[in-house]
Amino acid sequence: MSLGFREHVVLVERDVVFAASRPVGISNVRRRTDDIWRLRLDTGGVEGCAQAMASLPRGRLCRMDRLHVLAGFGLAHYQVVPWPDGARSLRDLEALAAGRFARRFGGMSRGWKIAMTHAAFGCPHLAVAVDGDWLDHVHRLVVQARLRWVTCRDVLHEVVRRTPLDASADASIAVHHTGGLSCLMRRGGRWHDVCALPLAQRCVAQTLDTLQTLCGVDDAPLWLARAHGRAPSPNDDRICVGREACSAAAPHPWLWESA
Repeated sequence: MSLGFREHVVLVERDVVFAASRPVGISNVRRRTDDIWRLRLDTGGVEGCAQAMASLPRGRLCRMDRLHVLAGFGLAHYQVVPWPDGARSLRDLEALAAGRFARRFGGMSRGWKIAMTHAAFGCPHLAVAVDGDWLDHVHRLVVQARLRWVTCRDVLHEVVRRTPLDASADASIAVHHTGGLSCLMRRGGRWHDVCALPLAQRCVAQTLDTLQTLCGVDDAPLWLARAHGRAPSPNDDRICVGREACSAAAPHPWLWESA
């Protein structure tokens, strides 16, 4: 039974946008799978986000509709920030992360909004940055559409957060996006490094090998998630000879039919 409003999720990447919507119902009541509306647009960034929001089906009580935004490849940027001596709070790490982003991306990192993901005190933290102008554009679109913006998260960390990993084990968590691959590495229960590369003409296996070699983590157990909404292909799973990839969680539980 629907309560008269809907829940929407929009995953935005550089070149593509995925959206899904479903009616919000009473808890513990089984949902019909055909109640979920889905859309793919081969236009990314602000333009794709605007088109997706304009296409969303609305509930009878549309002012109550809820929106979740996921920032994907080309929009979310990452750094693993070690906890330096003398640091007392996440603000100290945010300042260090801002300097690292500036050294890596130069002037384009000005105005980026940085968030630190949860980790134990004294351990390396994952810093996530998105363009502040992009966030402002999305906020204006949300206001125009009269939606309630509930969350804005990045795809890579959502996959990590939803995947049941051994807290102390080494791991490489990779996400196959439409146009690239992002990977977060952990050693000894602590974040070690993070990197993202476009796929270009290379398959997932070649790109992942390059990422792990660059980060110095080529022997950790691999977890692979797909953030492109397509069925698995041989190139997704052929990581390297004699090595298996475990299935990581999707970044959202019902954005795609296969999720």
